[in-house]
Amino acid sequence: MGVRRIALVALLGMLALGRTAVADEIVVQGDRLRGTVVTVTGKAVVFETKYGKGTIEIPIEEVESLTTEKEYVFSHGDDGTTQGRILDVEEGVVLVGPEGSSEPLRIQTSEIQLVQSREAYEESPLAAAKSQLRYWSGNLDLGFSLTRSTVDSTNFGAGLGVNRVKGPTRFSFDSGYTYGTQQKRGESSTKLADQLFGRVREEYDFTPRFFGYGNGWLEYNGIQRVSVRGIPEAGVGYKFWKSEEKDSTDFFAGTVGGSWVYEKFFGSLTRDYFAVSFGLQAQVPLPFGSKFTGSVSYLPSVSDFTNDFLIKSEAAVLFPLYKQLSFKFSVANDYDNTPAPDTAFNFLTTMIGLSASL
Repeated sequence: MGVRRIALVALLGMLALGRTAVADEIVVQGDRLRGTVVTVTGKAVVFETKYGKGTIEIPIEEVESLTTEKEYVFSHGDDGTTQGRILDVEEGVVLVGPEGSSEPLRIQTSEIQLVQSREAYEESPLAAAKSQLRYWSGNLDLGFSLTRSTVDSTNFGAGLGVNRVKGPTRFSFDSGYTYGTQQKRGESSTKLADQLFGRVREEYDFTPRFFGYGNGWLEYNGIQRVSVRGIPEAGVGYKFWKSEEKDSTDFFAGTVGGSWVYEKFFGSLTRDYFAVSFGLQAQVPLPFGSKFTGSVSYLPSVSDFTNDFLIKSEAAVLFPLYKQLSFKFSVANDYDNTPAPDTAFNFLTTMIGLSASL
C-alpha cells in the first residue's frame, strides 16, 4: 500500500511539473516570467503572472522572448486573420505557429489590430464580429438624475458614438439626446432640456500633422425653439501637438474652413448664412488612465462677423471604472448671437453618467 501511495504522489508531481512547463513564458530584460498571456497588441503584451494576482503591461520592444500554451487568433492588416500558438517575438515581429504547419508565420506588431483567444473567438459571435470590424469602435453613454422635494426634477441623457480609424482616414458619427423637466409644488411641469443632435465627420491625413476634413451637424432644440439647425462644413486642419507614443491618438489641433448655417425656428421663421469656420480640438491623457476630450467651433457670418455668429463647444472627462466601463462628465454649450425670438443667447447643458466602449 505504501509503495502505491508513493507512486501516486510521484505521478501527480510529474503532472504538476508538466503543467508548469507548458505555461506561457515571457522573457523581459533577462528576467523569465511564467503565467498567462492576456493579450498582445502592437504596443504591449498584457501578462498575468502565476506568482500573484493582477496583470502587467510590458512594452513590446522590451520583450525578448514569448511562448504560449494556448492558441490565439490575430486580426492584422486590412483583412488578415492568423491562428496559432505564439512561438516568439523578435524585432517587431510575432512568430505564430498555426495548427498543422511546421513553418511559423511572421506578423508585424504594427499591423496587429486585435488579438483574441481561440476559445473566445470560436464560442462568441461577438468575438468573431470584432475581428471583422477591427477598424471600428464605439461608445454608449447614459446619464440620469432624479430629485423629489419642494421642486421635483428629472433629467435623462443618452449618446451613441461610432468611429472607424484606418490610416489615412478617420470617420466618426456622434449622436445624443437630453431631456429634463422641473415641477414646483402646486405648479405645472416645465421643460429644462429637450435636445436631439447628430454629427458625422470624415478626416484625411495629407501628412502626419496636416489633414483635410468635412463634417455635418443636424440638431433640434425645443428649449431654444430651434426646429432644425443644419451645418455642413469643410476645411483643413493642423495638429500643433501629436503624441509620439505608439498607437496613441492624443493630439491638439486647429482647423479653418467654410460652412453654411441653416436655422428653422418654431413658427416657420428661417435664417441662413455662409460662415467661416475656426476650430480647436484636443484629446489629452490625464492621471490614472483618465482622458479629456474637447472642441470649440466659431462660425461667424461672412457678411457680418461681429453681429451674426454661432459658437459651439463641448468637453468631456472619462475616468475608467472597470474594463470597458467609464465614469463620464460632459458639458456642451451653444452661443447663438441671433437666437429665436424670446430665447436666451446661451444654452448650456451638463451630464454625469456612465460610458461603455463597444
